[in-house]
Amino acid sequence: MPAEQREVFIEHEMSGMSFKDMEAITGVSAAALISRKRYAVLHLKEQLHILKDELLNY
Repeated sequence: MPAEQREVFIEHEMSGMSFKDMEAITGVSAAALISRKRYAVLHLKEQLHILKDELLNY
């Protein structure tokens, strides 16, 4: 996962930072940050799906 997506995911989900706060700090629009988080979630879902398949077919 690209670093930009990872950073947004971590800040929003784990640190509880709002998209507006991230926007103020980074200068990146809230809409772009939301998009980055969406792609991060999609990436994580795919990785978990792969892991699940590997574990079930072990």
